[in-house]
Amino acid sequence: MSDNPIQLTASQITSAEELLASKDSEISSLRQQLIDGENSFNALADEHNKLAAALSEKEAELARIKQGLDSESRHRLEQAVAYEQLKAEMAMKCEQLAVKEASLYKRLMELQTDSSRTESTFGQTSLRNIPKIPSFDGQPISFNRWIFGVDELFTNYPGLIDFQKRILVVDSLKGDARSWYDAEPDGNIDIWDNLRQSLSKQFGGTESLSMALDKVYSMRLTDKSDFNSFIQQVRPAIKIVTGDNSKLAIVMLRKQIDTSIRKYLPEIANETFEQFEQRLKAQVNEIQSKPARVPVDRQYSMEIDPVVAAIKSEDTAPINAAQYSSQFNSRFYPATPRFNSHQYRNPFQRNTKPHSRENTTMTKAQFEEYVRNSQCYNCGQKGHLRSSITKPPRSTRFMNPILSESLDDGKDKEQ
Repeated sequence: MSDNPIQLTASQITSAEELLASKDSEISSLRQQLIDGENSFNALADEHNKLAAALSEKEAELARIKQGLDSESRHRLEQAVAYEQLKAEMAMKCEQLAVKEASLYKRLMELQTDSSRTESTFGQTSLRNIPKIPSFDGQPISFNRWIFGVDELFTNYPGLIDFQKRILVVDSLKGDARSWYDAEPDGNIDIWDNLRQSLSKQFGGTESLSMALDKVYSMRLTDKSDFNSFIQQVRPAIKIVTGDNSKLAIVMLRKQIDTSIRKYLPEIANETFEQFEQRLKAQVNEIQSKPARVPVDRQYSMEIDPVVAAIKSEDTAPINAAQYSSQFNSRFYPATPRFNSHQYRNPFQRNTKPHSRENTTMTKAQFEEYVRNSQCYNCGQKGHLRSSITKPPRSTRFMNPILSESLDDGKDKEQ
C-alpha cells in the first residue's frame, strides 16, 4: 500500500457516514426479524410437541378401547355359546317334563274315574239312610222353622256333598216355592250356600221384600196410634225396600199416615228420612196432647146430617139455625147429663172466633198449607180464610130441619 494520502471531500465523508448509518439500521432490523422468527419457531415447536403428546395419549386410549371391545366381543361370544347350551338343556328338560306331565294326567284321570265311582256308590247309600226333608210350600211364616230343620239335618250328616244337599232341598220345595225355584237365575242356585241365601232373601222374615211391603201396607198411623210402636215396626221394613233413598222412604211413610196428621206435614225439599220422622213425631205429640172434643158418654147421642136452606130476614126475629128447640131437647135428652153440659153441645155450632194466624196452634208452614187447602165460607173459593176478607156473609145458613118444619106449620095455621 502506498503511503500517499487519499484526499476525500467532506461530502464524500458525509455520504459514507450516512450509508454506514443506514446499513447499521438495516442490520438491526434484520437482527430483530431473526429474533422474532426464532421466537415464532420456538412457539410452533412447543405447540407441535403438545399436539404430539396429545396424539400419543389418544392413540393409547384408542388402543385401550380396542382392547376392551375385543374382550367384550369375546365375552359376548362366550355368553352366546353358553345360551345355546342352556337352550339345548332346557329343550331336553321340557321334553322330559312333557312326558312326565302326560303320565301324571293319565294317572289323575284314572284316580278321578275311581273316585267318581266310589262317590256315586257312597251317595246312593247315604241318601237312602238320611231322613227326608219336610216339604216347604213357600209360606214365609213357616220358613224359619223349615230352614232350621234343614241346617240341623246337614249338621248331623257332614258327609253330604253340595250336590246332594241341593237335591234334598229342591225335592222338598212345593207350590210357590218350587215355582220360585224354577224362575230363579242359575247363578243364585248353583251351590248350596247361594241357594240358601236366595231362599232366605225371598221367604226369610224381614229380608223378604214382599214381606216388607206387606208390613208397610198393613200399618196405619192415626191420631190415636202409639207413634213409637208404629215407627219401630215400619222403619225396618221401609229401609229394606228403599235402602238409602230418603225421598222414596218419605213417600212410602206418608202413604201410611192418616189425612188428619198428613195435612199438617208439608213436603220439604232435600229432607232426610230421619228429619221427616222427627217432624212427624212432634206433630203426633202435638195432636195427641190436645184435649179430646168427642163426648165421653154418647149412649144418648144421635147422628144428624146438616141441611142447607135459605132463610130470608123479614119482620120476624132473627133465627139462629144452629139452635135446638126446647121440644127437641126435651124429647131426646130427658135425663140430666152425667158429665159437663159441653159434652152435649150443639154439633152444628161452630167456633165464633175467626181462625187466623194469631189464634192458631199451628206452625207458620202448617198454617200456610192449611190456608191453601181451605175453602172460604163466604165466597166459596180456595186459598184464603173468611177472617182475611171483609165481605158480608151470604144468607144461606145451616138450619135445624125440625125447627124449620115447626115454623112452616105455624105459618100455615095463621093463613
